[in-house]
Amino acid sequence: TQLSNMGNTQVAQLTSLQVAALTTGQLKSLSSGQVAALTSAQLNALTSAQLPSLSSTQVRALTTDQLSKLTTTQIAGLSTAQVAALSTGQVAALTSVQLNAMASDDLKALTTAQVRALTSDQLSKLSSDQVALMATDDIAAISSAQISHLSTGAIGALTTAQAKALTTAAINALT
Repeated sequence: TQLSNMGNTQVAQLTSLQVAALTTGQLKSLSSGQVAALTSAQLNALTSAQLPSLSSTQVRALTTDQLSKLTTTQIAGLSTAQVAALSTGQVAALTSVQLNAMASDDLKALTTAQVRALTSDQLSKLSSDQVALMATDDIAAISSAQISHLSTGAIGALTTAQAKALTTAAINALT
């Protein structure tokens, strides 16, 4: 599209109203550089119908600052493919409120590397239901330093398979 021929600086100058009016086809045509050039205000103008049209590559191009400014509604609207495409830095930049807004399937889509990147604040705010949804590989990826940040309710919600997946070091770190 002609939009894809605009420079990153030009894309950054679009108003929020202009960005909100972009079609999903136009959004798909943006390069990673153009997506990275979008301001927080422009990203917040994207609707829950528009954001899922971004490819995994485009989502991965979002800066940690951009990602941390997305609304909980926008985060909840991300597809499992988009969540799986997030870098560990992007996952660590999510607020605990954003992480809690993720759909169940999105939490299941987290990779072991992404789980290892979760901050102590993020881990402490995970609900027991969210922890119960995590894959056993993801639970096994939780380090001994991270495990102590899970709430007692979250620890109690571990399935038998998840509990078996905990490393000896993680078990020893439990208080």
